[in-house]
Amino acid sequence: MSSENPYDYKNIFSVSYILGDKLNTETVALENHQDVAAPDYGFDFYAPQTYLDDIGRRILIAWIGLPEIDTPSTKFQWAGMLSIPRELSVRDNKLIQTPLEDLKQLRLRRKKCRVILS
Repeated sequence: MSSENPYDYKNIFSVSYILGDKLNTETVALENHQDVAAPDYGFDFYAPQTYLDDIGRRILIAWIGLPEIDTPSTKFQWAGMLSIPRELSVRDNKLIQTPLEDLKQLRLRRKKCRVILS
C-alpha cells in the first residue's frame, strides 16, 4: 500500500481497516466502501483484537510492541504492553475510537500537598 500521507504505513506490520455497507457473498465484494485507513499511527501498534462486551460495545485492545524488534528493554526481559481498551463506533462514515468509559473508575482523586523547602 502507498499513500500521500507521510504518516501512513510506517509500522512494519501495518494494521488497516475498511468501512462498507454490505459484503456481497456471491462476488465477495464490499459494497459502498471507503478507502483503506489505519486505525492507529503508532509505529508499534500490533495485533489488534475486538470483541463485543455484555452491553453491546465493540472494544478494541492491541499489543504495543513489535515482534522481531530489539528494544532497549529487551535486555531486561521486558518489551511491550497492551493498549488502553477503546470503544469503537462509526459516526459520519468514520471509525471513532474512544477510551473505554469504565477506565474513569480507575482514576484517583488528587490530594493537595504542601512542599516545604528549607
